[in-house]
Amino acid sequence: MTTKTTMKISDRACTTAMSNCPPAPSAAGLPEGRTALKTAGISVIIAYFPAFLFPLILPYGAAVRLVVFGASGMVGQGAVRACLRDEGVSEVLLVVRRPLHVQHAKVREIVHTDFTDYTGLSSELTGLDGCLFCLGMPSAGCPEEEYIRVTHDYTLAAARALTAASPAGAFVYISGHGADSTERSRFLGARVKGSTENALLALPGSTYVFRPAYIQPEDGAVSRTPLYRRLYRVTSGLYPLLQRIAPRYVTTTGQLGRAMIAAVRLRPAGPAVLHTREINQLAAASPSPGVR
Repeated sequence: MTTKTTMKISDRACTTAMSNCPPAPSAAGLPEGRTALKTAGISVIIAYFPAFLFPLILPYGAAVRLVVFGASGMVGQGAVRACLRDEGVSEVLLVVRRPLHVQHAKVREIVHTDFTDYTGLSSELTGLDGCLFCLGMPSAGCPEEEYIRVTHDYTLAAARALTAASPAGAFVYISGHGADSTERSRFLGARVKGSTENALLALPGSTYVFRPAYIQPEDGAVSRTPLYRRLYRVTSGLYPLLQRIAPRYVTTTGQLGRAMIAAVRLRPAGPAVLHTREINQLAAASPSPGVR
């Protein structure tokens, strides 16, 4: 294992390509449209979590320190940009395979090669308020063993490392709309992401699973997957129409980033599994970001 620390990192940073999973049962065993609300140790099932309630439970004040995985992908780029724009984020640690050379005062980058072992990074992960985990890969055309290693094993290794080093921190995981919590789907992406969600939610601490459907890149965010880049060139012009006719299934990289940061502030309350509608509500309830 080789670990190197560098202080370079750019403002135009950074997320991961995510597999498009087909529709499947909702995570955490809940039917579509229902969310588990964890607050004061009580699990409450609600059919609709209105946006106006989020500001009532979003605590603002103390600055938060975050770590981002998957900063080079499309979703990760949105997460890093949201961190840079949010004045309430005091420090952003990027764990990457290759230097991104992001130049910003509150960003620090760690080049790490073994995403199944974070033993050497325990001191770096200590005292963090949350992890924005955007690392992933498309399932199409990917060998099953490799997909499981990246999607499941890498995610659980990071979550366990954060739990050990920062037990009070929140782990925010970008899953997908069709993730299957029964783990019986015939689709690899849905099945493995459902298994990953279940394992994360069984860990101690605050875990938030995001299940976005269609994600529109913005602010220069670009997918690392050539096929996705071509698809986005075609669909970008249709985004206003999609937003109008299917708002429950459409979000942006910016909204995802803001919602992930808000989820960290929400801990230990709030819904454990959020679909696109709840993600957008949480993003809307967040304070307007100021550029630092």
